[in-house]
Amino acid sequence: MESPPVLLPGNIQPTYPPAALAGNHKGVVTLRAQVLTNGQVGEIFVRPPRAASVLEQAAMETVRRWRFKPARRNGEPVPAWVNIPIEYRNPA
Repeated sequence: MESPPVLLPGNIQPTYPPAALAGNHKGVVTLRAQVLTNGQVGEIFVRPPRAASVLEQAAMETVRRWRFKPARRNGEPVPAWVNIPIEYRNPA
């Protein structure tokens, strides 16, 4: 691969879910996401599952809406996988 996927500006930022706030949940959710040739996100996996499931779900919902400049090989867009860490800290 000559260039990896690049997150495009203007994507929404992850928000701290109200249910996580009520439960005082925090932690880092690391996602493994497939960036398709059109820059959209395909499959997403939590690696390894560690944080509260409400945080994992919120991270996946956010990243599913993100757009990327796709990876390229020989000048052509190709699908590629990226690791995306998202940290949730209690905003209070």
